Amino acid sequence: MGYQVFISFKNTENNEFTQDRQVSEELYNYLESRGIKTFYSNVTLLDYGEAQYKEVIDDVLDEVKVMVVVGSKKEYITSKWCKYEWHTYQQNILSNIVEGSIVTYLGDMEISEVPTGLRHYQSFKLNQSSIEVIGEFVVRAVNGKGQFVEGKNSQVQKGIPAKNNLGLVNEFGEKKASYYDSTFSGEYKRLKIQGEAMRPSDMKGVNYVKEQLKDTETVYILDAGCGYGVVGRDRFADFSNKVIIGIDISDAVLEKARELNDDENAHYEKVDLLSSNFDEEIEMIMGKYKIKKFDVVFGAYVLQHIKDPLKALRNLRTCLSEDGYVIFRQSDEGTYIAYGDDGLVRKICERYLNAPGIDDRFIGRKMFHYLEATGYKNIKVFGTFINTSSMGYDDRMALYKMRFSLRTMYYQKELAKNPNNTIVKNDMEWMNSALDKLQEVFGSPSFWFGETMLVSVARKTDIK
Repeated sequence: MGYQVFISFKNTENNEFTQDRQVSEELYNYLESRGIKTFYSNVTLLDYGEAQYKEVIDDVLDEVKVMVVVGSKKEYITSKWCKYEWHTYQQNILSNIVEGSIVTYLGDMEISEVPTGLRHYQSFKLNQSSIEVIGEFVVRAVNGKGQFVEGKNSQVQKGIPAKNNLGLVNEFGEKKASYYDSTFSGEYKRLKIQGEAMRPSDMKGVNYVKEQLKDTETVYILDAGCGYGVVGRDRFADFSNKVIIGIDISDAVLEKARELNDDENAHYEKVDLLSSNFDEEIEMIMGKYKIKKFDVVFGAYVLQHIKDPLKALRNLRTCLSEDGYVIFRQSDEGTYIAYGDDGLVRKICERYLNAPGIDDRFIGRKMFHYLEATGYKNIKVFGTFINTSSMGYDDRMALYKMRFSLRTMYYQKELAKNPNNTIVKNDMEWMNSALDKLQEVFGSPSFWFGETMLVSVARKTDIK
């Protein structure tokens, strides 16, 4: 049938239409206008009798991603058909028949009046939240699902990522840069932990390239999106004769990189990888340091944060020597595996896809295509699997911090722009609570977590 949203409501009382019917119809019209196929009984089942009604309802409840329960009164929510619908869908979720969620749109009632089965779901007030507010929340919820599903509807299992990262798309369908900020509180410390943990993975690609360039007298390295410069200097420390040029868009980060620099052959300059004048800007820097072309372009978790990774890769080709190499480490949360958390890791990752300004959490799997599409050759992808099997408590906490502690930043940055955004406030509150619980779980020896680090290496031209 292809339905994405189901609206559950009481249609009539004493042979008259309820307020909930009008609200539900307005919500239906809004969702349909946004391209969301919505089950609304007054339109969908106009010609069906009760027997067929139940049959069709059951089929739809096996497929929708979101149910919206509209209830201005307690007795409406607990009426025969309304209760049957939300109770059945809730059982489908708990039985892993569907990977879905329930949203309630309720009148003025105490929490004790809300049926127990609905109390812990995202809720909006009829007299406080407009149709547009709840409608947009539902649109985001629909488009943010499907990435980490373990059941029969898993799009990861099919190898086809669902539409996601709405924080990177504006109303015209155009991508925007992420809200990521390397100067955010605590981020330098987190990046340091991350850099140390990622070293074995990075070195697979670095050592491969080092072997290919063993006869090159001086290796010129461009650290693209260098951040604080620590990772780039570490990875190429044993290149006997090299020059590293780190470029970044942040003045504050570059200032810190220069302060931390203890290598006279490392230098840091401001360049935007997506600048329309990239060629001229990078040529000026190359001229400043007497570099004809770079032999290596290195990037650690940079392409996922920018608006157009393909443009960045095309730009970087212009300053790379014909036999030069690119090395990119990128994340892919589709590689996450967890056991002993009752699905908490998966839920956090799914919810995170709806964060405003979120970056591309699945770019790792796309890198082979990106490199091929921008003309690079001899593409290799190195994978390193890390997991908590042999980790003590401190190492587990370091891994938690590296992978999960940053996840409230995007909400905080959005609220700094719009402090009255109720949806974002609710999302951040949920995320904070979930992260507190996950941190507790991470410390348990019985909890297991693993992920695969992906490092992509490619040459500008074919090896002859």
